[in-house]
Amino acid sequence: MSNPAVGALRQSGSLFALGLDVVRSLPRRPFQTKEFIQQSWFIASVTILPTALVSIPFGAVITLQLGNDLMVAIKIQLKRDDLPTENTINRVKTELKQRFPQMK
Repeated sequence: MSNPAVGALRQSGSLFALGLDVVRSLPRRPFQTKEFIQQSWFIASVTILPTALVSIPFGAVITLQLGNDLMVAIKIQLKRDDLPTENTINRVKTELKQRFPQMK
């Protein structure tokens, strides 16, 4: 049996060799512009629908999760106060910043 690290290095080397072959072949004339455009259009047209079908539910899950966290934070603050005031809104903002530091 071969070592998995050797197999990984072999595959990395093959990918690097492919990249070098592509770079060496690019400046050769004639450049197949029509072929390039046809293949680019094919790849774009084949991948647009699957990308949209995957990204729409993913975006919906993120939106629902963030909306749920926002509602929980607001409910927590509203339980502390009878009416929402400027102070309550500032506390909700502070709590959200603590929960989600990556958000501005």
